[in-house]
Amino acid sequence: MENIIAKVIRIDLDIYILKVKNSEDIISAKVRGNLKKKESILVGDLVEVERVKEDYMIINVQKRNNSLIRPPVSNIDQMIIVVSVGAPKPDYILLDKQIVLCFSKKIKPVICVNKIDLADEDIEAKKDIEYINSVYGKIGVEVVYVSAKKEIGIDSLKQLLRKKTSAFSGNSGVGKSSIVREILDISEEKSKLEVGEIGRKTKRGKHTTKSVTLYSIDTDSYILDTPGFSSYELYDVEHKQLRNYYPEFLNSGCDYDDCAHVIESDKVCNIKRKVNDNKIDSGRYERYVYIYEKLKDKTRAEAIADVKQVYKNWSKDNAAEELIAGLEKSGVKFTKENIVFITKDGTGQTVWLETGSQSTGMQHIISRHADDFQTKHGVAKTEIANHLETVFHHGKVEYSRILSNTGGYERLYSHNGKYYLLSGVGENGYIVSAYPIREKEALKLIGRYGK
Repeated sequence: MENIIAKVIRIDLDIYILKVKNSEDIISAKVRGNLKKKESILVGDLVEVERVKEDYMIINVQKRNNSLIRPPVSNIDQMIIVVSVGAPKPDYILLDKQIVLCFSKKIKPVICVNKIDLADEDIEAKKDIEYINSVYGKIGVEVVYVSAKKEIGIDSLKQLLRKKTSAFSGNSGVGKSSIVREILDISEEKSKLEVGEIGRKTKRGKHTTKSVTLYSIDTDSYILDTPGFSSYELYDVEHKQLRNYYPEFLNSGCDYDDCAHVIESDKVCNIKRKVNDNKIDSGRYERYVYIYEKLKDKTRAEAIADVKQVYKNWSKDNAAEELIAGLEKSGVKFTKENIVFITKDGTGQTVWLETGSQSTGMQHIISRHADDFQTKHGVAKTEIANHLETVFHHGKVEYSRILSNTGGYERLYSHNGKYYLLSGVGENGYIVSAYPIREKEALKLIGRYGK
């Protein structure tokens, strides 16, 4: 008997509820033991199922098109981002975060504006509708308009969902579950999606959807009503990448390819000039800057956590303790509890790296050069500290030259003939900065400053 291909539509503890591909059949299955150890299974996964007597066993998970961590789902074609006009008003920061997440995961974003029946009587509601249409429609995001209460636009939304797996998201109280109930054509009494009323005092809704469930509309169409979407964190988008997920920023025309469109002046940043000329919405740009700074703060926090984790390793090293004692004896100022590593480099000097700040030390290295270490040395962010210690301890110093403006040194280290590291080292041995360079650039520097 051939194995079955099915989609995971719900997970109840260790029981997986599956809908058989190209069929209306629903089956329940468990996971084969060796597969359970290798990877977790998500709602939305396509799985291969084997029948063993009267039971079904999942034996393989097919390659995912995408996946999310919160909520834990996979293979989403489009995200229907529900916002409402009236109460609650649109949360544009949340909306922009959701759109960024969609673009980063190759999910099509669709904005669904609910409660449009209020627009005739509510001036603010009408303004929000016009704003969404002009700003988000302009950047190519599809916008649909519905009223779950008045059953307006539901049929058009249903057409948009055909032959796709669509996730519904949105802040609490926007009517997301009411819209899903209308699409599924089930009564409020029978619905498993308990719909909450808007609090009269707070004007905020209450989370009412209980679990992540994939609902089948027809043979090849699914909708996912996902709980817990009131706070959307961009858990795997870094601040340097954020600009890539704003369509209006692409092909920016800025003077510098790596322009962040934040700290640069409008003399070199064409995006800022477009904002000044009202070619890019100023509100959306200001929200971009806000999200950028929040992601940057997150990077700083992760950098501190990374170096603290590394600190635990060297504290038991007797050789490190001896070098620290030498620093203390020589009167060098340092903070022992902040040391990431300490060693002697190829010049014989004692050099050490501290957690530092955004301008020096480990935080500076990780926040500024984590991507460079990954692309040029193949080193993940969590391994940068160990990699640096290896190069400084075992690497060859290709040249060391005094920097007249600081009194410290610029040193080029090489290790195993393939890792080249350009570093700024203080006169006392404190490692101010370090970043990887490619062999071609390294050879040029060696030719200029080497012996």
